[in-house]
Amino acid sequence: MTKPAAESRKPAAVIVAAGNSTRMGSAKALLEWDGAPLLAHAARALEKIAAPLVVVVPPGKNPVRALAESLGAAVADGVPAGEMFDSLRAGLAAVPGGVPVMVATCDQPLAGAPWLSTLAGLALAHGDGPWLPLCNGRRGHPVVLDAATAGRVRRADLAPDGLRGFLRGAEKLYELETGDPACLIDLDTPEEWKKFLAGARG
Repeated sequence: MTKPAAESRKPAAVIVAAGNSTRMGSAKALLEWDGAPLLAHAARALEKIAAPLVVVVPPGKNPVRALAESLGAAVADGVPAGEMFDSLRAGLAAVPGGVPVMVATCDQPLAGAPWLSTLAGLALAHGDGPWLPLCNGRRGHPVVLDAATAGRVRRADLAPDGLRGFLRGAEKLYELETGDPACLIDLDTPEEWKKFLAGARG
């Protein structure tokens, strides 16, 4: 696969959407909210501030790949039966080296989050460590990996603690307090999805 080129003064972005969604019971990327699939919301939010945008999808022809391609994103084959970290590495391999990389999951709509551009700008200005958004002191997503950390993750063979292990081992780790609960959204089960929908309607 030919890597898409980076754009000046923008981080790259990787959305991981290759999981089996076994606890949810259906592909999280395709769940409809506010008139569009969750993956579409995440992609549209990130494409405003990051380039290139790579979506990690299940291998072969499938609805998630078709949706990602229809959104104009580059796609990379993930590892549905493996750990999320394996699919993240596949996504990082598809973006240019030497730039920060914003890492998101498909179950975070991120629609209208004004702090995303702030987070991206800070990661570009202070590129010697990863950046994480906070909500009232709690760490959320997406994380922005500095270029050096992204390279280490890309080259890693084993990571028992996944991305969290790399973040714990970072010499510098920066945080941005957003006050926005959207950065804490984590939709893994039908119950969490129902709670999210109820809160969104309220």
